[in-house]
Amino acid sequence: MAALFLFLWLLLLASADAFTNPVVVAKTSSITNPQASQFPCRATPDDNDTPAVTIAFEPPPPPSFTPKPLPVILGAGLFLFASSVNRNDKSFATQVLQQAQIALRADPTITMELGQAVETGGVYSSQSSTAKVGTRDYKQLVLQFQIEGGNAWAQGVAYGVAPIDDPTQVQLVSLEVANMDASINGTPFEINNIASTSTTSTSSKSTSGDQ
Repeated sequence: MAALFLFLWLLLLASADAFTNPVVVAKTSSITNPQASQFPCRATPDDNDTPAVTIAFEPPPPPSFTPKPLPVILGAGLFLFASSVNRNDKSFATQVLQQAQIALRADPTITMELGQAVETGGVYSSQSSTAKVGTRDYKQLVLQFQIEGGNAWAQGVAYGVAPIDDPTQVQLVSLEVANMDASINGTPFEINNIASTSTTSTSSKSTSGDQ
């Protein structure tokens, strides 16, 4: 009987020790935003569930931008193409449009509705600005542009950013597409899961007029 009591007493002590000193299995997770993978990551404070979490750079919100209305772009598109992008922004705009074209062709909804040969065309309107994220300054650019080569008329609005100290690292942040009906109703289609592709600027000449 004494041996049984001793066994139960030892078992109770072991259970109490396990409760007050539980074995902790460390967990880590990486949260990566595909739209921002070209930018440096920052660590966030640990929490009880996930001690180590890494979150990618969050791009600044786009500058205030009002797209040109449908009657204007239909009636004066060729005139807008010649002067819609500031001279200093043309290289930046070219790279944003290149990435937008890749995203358009990679989206199944767009290719189903417009076809697989869609291209980014002339720019109707643009808006540029700068924003600071942490200690780094970024150039921002919003472009309203024509979509060519599709089965129906369409336009897009793209937002891109690039570090001012490294303007070759252009990142497409968001992209909206609208056909004629969506342009009239103000209900564009937003492309999600934009592939992270950065472009390196090369020496190129713009074919549109300088502002």
